[in-house]
Amino acid sequence: MFPEDYILREIIVQAYEQLGFQPKVSFEGEDIDSIKGLVSAGLGITLIPEITLVDGFPRSTIKVPIVEPDVNRTVGVIIPRERKMLPTVRLFYDFLKDFFSILDRYQM
Repeated sequence: MFPEDYILREIIVQAYEQLGFQPKVSFEGEDIDSIKGLVSAGLGITLIPEITLVDGFPRSTIKVPIVEPDVNRTVGVIIPRERKMLPTVRLFYDFLKDFFSILDRYQM
């Protein structure tokens, strides 16, 4: 599990609470690869962001999609207020604004 001051821990604990489950935390850590290593060694299970599994996951582990409860997190973008953005940064920022303005039209 992530340490007390991590938002991912809060999200995970809330997910457990939605199911009426109280986890028994044996290990805490900040490093996702270390957490995956503990699971691979058979020392428990964990909930981690799917993006951390893009490059694969350790041998002797499996990825199980979460169906219930609904677990998600919000991410944001920050930009400099008093400094001009580099052209590549501006391009990416404009892409994000356009993409999510289109996406918002389809949200219910």
